[in-house]
Amino acid sequence: MKNTLMWKAANAASVISELSKGLQKDEPKTLEHELAKKQAKMMLNWCSAPQPEEENIYSIERDVHDPPAYLRLTVLSASNLAIGDITSSDPYVVVHFQGKSHKTRVVPKSLNPVWNDTWETEIIGKQGELLFKVFDYDFLSKDDLLGTASLPIGTTDR
Repeated sequence: MKNTLMWKAANAASVISELSKGLQKDEPKTLEHELAKKQAKMMLNWCSAPQPEEENIYSIERDVHDPPAYLRLTVLSASNLAIGDITSSDPYVVVHFQGKSHKTRVVPKSLNPVWNDTWETEIIGKQGELLFKVFDYDFLSKDDLLGTASLPIGTTDR
């Protein structure tokens, strides 16, 4: 790793040197020239910054032949929900998946709400479980749980 950083630093330094040599004092500087010089200086600054020892570097490596999988979930609607208040409910859904969660908006006074809410998240590993919890929103007290459902999710070999 140190060799790579040294090469990058040397390469950045040579780019700056070549860019400087290429201009005569009376030549106008172009925008492209200035951008290239700034990029090379940024690379040189990054390469010359103190780097942690190799054993202290942690990284997540991915196989380029196994790109990340994503779950795109759309919570569409519900029908015939339980009454959570006196005559109706103010329902919303919370979806849990692999330690992440997503909450839909509250649909006021409806037993047949339509959310049409889409959530996208990365699937870590090859499987997981979606947990759906439907709640009735209450302004002055704890929200009422109207129901739950779960669905196992797995990725397929590509």
